[in-house]
Parts: sequence; structure tokens; C-alpha cells
Amino acid sequence: MKKQLSEKIVILIPYFNAQNYLPELIDKILTIIPEINIVLVNDGSTNNSENINNEILKNKHIHIIQHPQNLGKGASIKTGIKFISENISCDSIITLDADGQHPAHRIPEFIEQHNMYPQDLIIGSRRFHPAKMPIPRIISNSLSSRLLSWKLKQKIEDSQCGFRLIPKNLWEIALKCKENGFQFETEFLINTVKNGNSIKFSPIETIYNGSPSAIKKTNDIITFIKLYFSSLI
Repeated sequence: MKKQLSEKIVILIPYFNAQNYLPELIDKILTIIPEINIVLVNDGSTNNSENINNEILKNKHIHIIQHPQNLGKGASIKTGIKFISENISCDSIITLDADGQHPAHRIPEFIEQHNMYPQDLIIGSRRFHPAKMPIPRIISNSLSSRLLSWKLKQKIEDSQCGFRLIPKNLWEIALKCKENGFQFETEFLINTVKNGNSIKFSPIETIYNGSPSAIKKTNDIITFIKLYFSSLI
């Protein structure tokens, strides 16, 4: 089973200054699926993130792409998708944040759901509780998820979760997204529905380890509003 999963799926992790979290995440992924391909996109880190772990990086299944400067999470995901489409044979990509807030042990559940709905975007769905996540993040996610649910005419349980399974039929939609920052994920979600594809959700734990957020709150709110009202749906 593990070999079969490793041939179908590629893990994509964009990261910026993630040296405190990334080695543990990679180790967890490789414990679950030892031979899976992992693509890391270093988005212009300013510390020693490029020197994550020499032993891990010797693994032939790990590929690193370097951005010379910080371009944004969306740009990093698009860079990774383009690299995978040109270099690795697979039928879907799973994206994970590098800060350890996505439980890697849930990867097989995403794959099981993908086997049932091979054309659909699958997004992690967290339960929001003040004991697990800062209140401003809960408010932001809850509000954006409700607004998108109303606009897209389907329930969006967690609009901001970066733990996603992207099937091959949606890669081109992702690459055509204009946003390069965090709002790429919102634009991609909207464009997926506009294209006639469905979105499924897979429950995951809510993990908040105190890592600093790279989200620029004011700019991202403005961008979300523009995306929301410019959509043709």
C-alpha cells in the first residue's frame, strides 16, 4: 500500500524561515510513506533554512527549489506544481504548511477520499476553538468561510486551510491564478468552483504551535474583498 501511495501522490511544501519545524514534518511524512516524493520550495528564506538537515536532503525522493527572494505562498505553490508537472509522474499533489500545523498522519485519509472523488479538490477542515487557535484567526476564517459558502452556493468548512489535495485536472487552474500571496488559496478555491468542480473536506486536528503568522492582515483582507466581489459567480 505504501509503495502504491508513493507513486500516485507528491507532497508539496512551500516554506519561509522554517528551520525549526520542517525537519520534523519531513520525518513524519517519510515515516508514513517512506518512498513518497516531497517537493520543497524555499521562498527566499533569510536564515539557515536551506541547511535543514543534510541527511534528509540526501534522500533521492526530496527535491528542493529555491526562490532567490520571497515571492509569496501562492507563487511557491505554483512553482512547485509546475516543477512536479514537468518532472514527476503522479496524479495528485498534497500541499502542507511547513510550520507543523497540519497533521501528516492524516495524509492517507486524504488519499482515500481522493480515490472516491478523483476529480475534486480536497481541503482539510479544522474545528475552531479559542483554546486551540487565536481568536483573530478564528474570526477571520469563520467569516471568510461563511461568505464563500454563500457566494459559491456550497458549504465551505475551512477556506483558509493549506492542507489540500489537488488532483491533476486542477493543476492548470492553479497555475492560472493571479494571486501570489496567501489569497492564492481563496482565488484557487473560487476558480475551482467556477470551473464546475466540487470541493470536499477532510477533518483534521486544529494545531497551533505559536509560530509567527506571515499573513499581512490588512493587505489580505483587502485582497479577499477584491477577489470576493470580482468573482463572476
